[in-house]
Amino acid sequence: MSELGIFGSSRLRRTNDRNVLRVHEDHEDDENEEIARSGQCQNGKMTFMLIRVLCLVFILSSCSFVNPKSPSRKMHFKLPKDYKQINSSSKKDGSFVKEFIPKSEDPQNWNNMIRYVYQPTKVEVYEQFKEMADLIGKVCEEPFVPKPFAGKFGGAEALNALTACGKHPNTKRGEISQYLMVQDTDGIHSVQKTVRIEPFKEKEANAVIKENLKTWNDFFQTLKFK
Repeated sequence: MSELGIFGSSRLRRTNDRNVLRVHEDHEDDENEEIARSGQCQNGKMTFMLIRVLCLVFILSSCSFVNPKSPSRKMHFKLPKDYKQINSSSKKDGSFVKEFIPKSEDPQNWNNMIRYVYQPTKVEVYEQFKEMADLIGKVCEEPFVPKPFAGKFGGAEALNALTACGKHPNTKRGEISQYLMVQDTDGIHSVQKTVRIEPFKEKEANAVIKENLKTWNDFFQTLKFK
């Protein structure tokens, strides 16, 4: 489809011939003084240059740590009116996570969640989803991951994908998620809607997904990438 609008050296001076020192012993003191003065001068220059280099490195490194891989664009969406934010965290690498659940639900034991994640990476959006799908296949009982739809969203490469976990080992419940994953210049944006329900078998997954998608499309229709 064309648009996913359906609903991430120093030099050391030395004498080469020791015999020269023996022949010119009477000039040794003068020469040593000259060498000492020269060495002090050179050391002073080198110290000054070293300080300048260290200052430059500090300035450049300080600049580079100000959101080094912050996204060039962001996902915008309209939350369902009964939702609240329960988490907003970020890291120095530019990644961040925002999580929302219905106001009536417990953050420690929710049934519905909207999750927005940005992860700096050079991995293609399809490869990122494949890694996630492979993990679901290893962790979940009765996993079901249909082929994602690839296309464009806001002019960027994107995937509209679904995953189903018949029984998650941590919650002992079934989980179904829909994703919109969008490629940015230096990372991937992922907006995810997840619902937790009673455990189900893989053969039941299609019917369970279809039932839940009815309530998700209104939210996904509000997504914009700008």
